[in-house]
Amino acid sequence: MSYVFPSWNWSSNNQVCKRGTRIIISWDPGIVQLMILNVTDQVIHCFAKSVDNEWQMFVSFIYADNGYIRRRVLWADLQKHYSYVGNEPWVIMGDFNVSLYVDESTAGTSSSTVAIRDFQECIDHICMSDINRSGFQFTWNQKPRANSGILKKIDRVMGNDKFMDKFNAAYAVFYPYRISDHCPVMRMESSCSGAMFILVKRLRLFKRHVRRLMWSKGDIYKQVAACREKLDEAQRSLDADSFATDKRELAAVLLKEYNEAQHMVRKVTDKEIKDAIFDIGESKSPGPDGYSSVFFKEAWDVIGVDVIRAVKEFFCTGQMLRDINNTTIALLPKGDPMSSYLFTLVMEVLTLMIKRNISESGSFRFHPKCDQLRIVNLCFADDLFIFAYACTSSILVIRDSLEEFKRCSGLVPSLPKSTAFFCNVSTGMKNQILMLMTFEEGKLPVKYLGVPLVSSRLMYRDCKVLVDRVKSKVNHWMNKFLSFAGRVQLITSVLTLMQIYWCSVFILPDQVIKDIEKLIRGFLWCQGPMIRGKAKVKWDDVCLPKEEGGLGIKRLKNWDTALMWVNWTHEYKLKARHLWDVVLKSDAAWSWRKILNIWPLLRNYIVCQVGDGKLVSVWFDAWDPIGPLANIISTRDICRAGWNSKTVICDIISGSGFAWPSDWLDKYPLISTINVPILSTIPDTYGWKRDNDVVFGFSVKNAWESFRPRSAKVP
Repeated sequence: MSYVFPSWNWSSNNQVCKRGTRIIISWDPGIVQLMILNVTDQVIHCFAKSVDNEWQMFVSFIYADNGYIRRRVLWADLQKHYSYVGNEPWVIMGDFNVSLYVDESTAGTSSSTVAIRDFQECIDHICMSDINRSGFQFTWNQKPRANSGILKKIDRVMGNDKFMDKFNAAYAVFYPYRISDHCPVMRMESSCSGAMFILVKRLRLFKRHVRRLMWSKGDIYKQVAACREKLDEAQRSLDADSFATDKRELAAVLLKEYNEAQHMVRKVTDKEIKDAIFDIGESKSPGPDGYSSVFFKEAWDVIGVDVIRAVKEFFCTGQMLRDINNTTIALLPKGDPMSSYLFTLVMEVLTLMIKRNISESGSFRFHPKCDQLRIVNLCFADDLFIFAYACTSSILVIRDSLEEFKRCSGLVPSLPKSTAFFCNVSTGMKNQILMLMTFEEGKLPVKYLGVPLVSSRLMYRDCKVLVDRVKSKVNHWMNKFLSFAGRVQLITSVLTLMQIYWCSVFILPDQVIKDIEKLIRGFLWCQGPMIRGKAKVKWDDVCLPKEEGGLGIKRLKNWDTALMWVNWTHEYKLKARHLWDVVLKSDAAWSWRKILNIWPLLRNYIVCQVGDGKLVSVWFDAWDPIGPLANIISTRDICRAGWNSKTVICDIISGSGFAWPSDWLDKYPLISTINVPILSTIPDTYGWKRDNDVVFGFSVKNAWESFRPRSAKVP
């Protein structure tokens, strides 16, 4: 290296390494003054200063150990050096041998490991974050092959707040690793700064990859020459042996390839240039000179000859003036107020097409769980879900519907974003379906809108990402400087909302709720892990509203009772039975079992108002102050009287009284106190009882007020 950089200085950690040199650094003393502060087998700490005294900073070059136990020595060293650096700019860079986040690896883990947590705690302590970067996302590869190998991001460049403020134009570029297993990285600086500079720089870097891709096959002109030589040689061989069939076939193939290649390098014609100009849409934005495509079209008789000459000159010389090859970047507001409605209307057209093709085909089979409701597709945001039975006849109907929709609208499904999921489908049928739809096969569980889609019970490991996300929020180094009031505000405005979003979709496992509340308690009282004896007030009192002496923090367990009751539940779970008549079976699904377990709690809050008497259940609904009659009258007596669990109020009223059997008044004297409802034409309604007040119309707020712990209001 001294031959390449003869005037540079060099240093390494060779003397402290038992397994050979691990870190080598070099610098140009004519530009940088570098002082080595400390050297270990995993890091070299330096202080760098420009010769012209324009800048100075602390720099740490890192090559972490492979084992997480040994890396803890490095983490401790960085934390010690953090105290020494103080409020000066500090940048750390190198191979940390561990990812900082779960999604920075293709290994597929869904939860943080001990090594990741150690790294995160160190980075939080020393107040570091990644500087702006471009290039490769994964910086290390473990021999990636078709179905094996791992990609990870373990190389990074990070700076503290002072570094970010002083060197805000600094960015790191991760280049292709080529024959190495690590990406080379270069920290660069520009006189420009800000988001616009980052955008322009990334666009420029992207051009390099595009050019490399275009020329990866080699110079096209050289390929044509090579093809010409092969054709000449084949024709000479055929001329020497004109009756050889194989030589004749080879010459024919090469002739076809040569004609195609010649077409690629032939000179462009005047007509092709004009057609290309006139194919540009008139609504396209103009170039930097302000001339739109409409101008060139309307003035073609005047400037057409000059345009054609300029284009041909470019193809001959390969050079273009900078004034022509400029790009104007315009920042335009996204979206239109009508966009969401337009998407809904367009998807309604697709739905009608699918339904029409299903009715005409006669061979389409619905998904087993969608048959009774005849559901085929669901739209959410800009995503489309299609459900069908796994058979080729059903898939052909869906494929033909999508093709028809594509021809009508011009909208084409994005294959990289389209995935097919299977359940209990044979391998042969899978292959047939994937050949018809050409989608990639997906595996459950997957994430959608931030939550996992699972086909079985929700396990703790599925929610571990939520626990880790809350932990990263409360342990972030910036939050260590918050006051007590600031921590309360963060809990109520950020952390609670993260949990509520999950609760609106799932019934969370109890252990997840306990772990999250433990993190929140530790953050509130200790600004970190909970320490025994530090809590000043009981957690139940802390979670009271402010007017009752609490801090207004909501208990996650109470929010977990928020449910969604849809037609699918009625069709496939209740099966025309009343809610209160459902028997909890031992083989019931975990989520269904969780829902039914909380219904006895909800029953005390649901009341009914009788209208026409066609909806309220006689036996199970609380339409009278004495409560549900199923608690008083036995099921056997109900059946003997000719009624069943589906009996509603209008079925038992005869004239101005009840049609009770005569022996019921003696056997169940309490029913004689029930007032006969006056039926009307208004439908029956259900209400929610809160604080002895009936509120007709359920809301999560009403349920929360009913379930939460209570205390006397503070004057």
